[in-house]
Amino acid sequence: MTGKVYLVGAGCGGPELLTLRGKELLESCTAVAYDALADRRILRFVPENSRKIAVGKRSGAHSVPQEQISRLLVELALSGETVVRLKGGDPFVFGRSSEEISALREAGVPFEVVPGISSCIAVPELAGIPVTSRRVSRGFRVITAATAEGEPLFERYAATEETLVFLMGLAKVGEIAQGLIRGGMSPQTPAAVISEGASPRQKTVHGSLDDIAEKAKNSSSPAIIVVGETAAFDLRAKVFTELGGVSAAVVGTESFTSRTGLLLAEKGANVTELPIVKITERSGGAGLDRAISQLSSYSALAFVSRHGVELFFRRMKALRADLRSLAGVKIAAVGSSTAAALEEHGLIPDLVPEEFTSAALGERLAEELPRGSRVLILRNENGSPELAERLTSAGILAEEIALYGTKAEADGELPEDCRFVAFGSSAGVGAFAETGYILPKNAAVICIGEETAQAARKQFGRAVAAHPHTAEGIVETIIREAKNETI
Repeated sequence: MTGKVYLVGAGCGGPELLTLRGKELLESCTAVAYDALADRRILRFVPENSRKIAVGKRSGAHSVPQEQISRLLVELALSGETVVRLKGGDPFVFGRSSEEISALREAGVPFEVVPGISSCIAVPELAGIPVTSRRVSRGFRVITAATAEGEPLFERYAATEETLVFLMGLAKVGEIAQGLIRGGMSPQTPAAVISEGASPRQKTVHGSLDDIAEKAKNSSSPAIIVVGETAAFDLRAKVFTELGGVSAAVVGTESFTSRTGLLLAEKGANVTELPIVKITERSGGAGLDRAISQLSSYSALAFVSRHGVELFFRRMKALRADLRSLAGVKIAAVGSSTAAALEEHGLIPDLVPEEFTSAALGERLAEELPRGSRVLILRNENGSPELAERLTSAGILAEEIALYGTKAEADGELPEDCRFVAFGSSAGVGAFAETGYILPKNAAVICIGEETAQAARKQFGRAVAAHPHTAEGIVETIIREAKNETI
């Protein structure tokens, strides 16, 4: 049976600028062929067992020839795959989609095009530059720098009063400026270069045609060049943010990095997410199924993470187990995030220690339960043994079932100028070292709790434990530390 190919625009930034339709298709595809310009965080929507194929397509560095990409899409679809062709920006704005569609049509492969937010509009907009303005520019032209050559073309561009937007042109910014001047455009015409648009590292350089090449010499790719009266505009909202311009990285599981990263970004930080701790599900085997079948025999269930909550309830659903079997069983959670996950499933935990650690949860349970009680601990296979040890020492039977494990896998680059690196677990600290990341020389290390801070001190020689021990606490701690450094 022939599959189908979806040509999806990835937009010009992170997952927040992807369309809902694009996200839906990524979550259900069996294979994805992605461009280098597509933000790698978007690939987190793709199922773990789906094929992920990098096909390059960054300006000046096409790792896979276009004909080979087209052939790959046809072969995948004819083998029955549901394929997402993930393209940077919008598929029809210099995306060479027409060549891929021609190959699909010739092979009789069904396809669908899903628009994306094009960088030609969005990146200038995020820099406060409108591509049109009623008084000075009633239209705009989008030009790829690869074709912006030759005096006739420059004369044509120079004669327009519209805004000119050049894509993929950083290496040719000087040629473009001089070509427009020779074509008759005033050397004083405003120009701007926006590098690494729609990312935490976005930088805008304003100038005019006669000096923009010099001013932009330290800009980095990818970059967009805007020429015209609107290039002098800066319509960004002037909002005070507590972490404006501060560079911070968050390290841990995807759920931790995305949540903490969002909170930091809301405070104005330039955030790099490193979800290098990957969750590997463990079935729990017959032990979990047996425990679920006799839940009423336990005095308490202890959850040490959100992941354990989700996997436990997934298995409950698969076994069609009745939640009423938990009547009379105390529910304990190690922290606010775990407690929130339980509440999402309709359970309000009876016990959440003030200090979000396994040891603190063990102390609370030992105080609440009589000797001889049975406690089921649902945990990470490499988690702290302190909870079970504390219960055992109090004469309580602790039964542990590992629902998941973790593995280290590099995912993203850490900027050298990062001022803060936040860790969500000791597993994140270990994964950071295991995957070869190097802590920036002057970066402050912020950890979600004292256990993680201890692991970080052993690894890096320094660390600060956040108070409270939550994602919000990490943000508050970074704000305090940044103020001490005088931002």
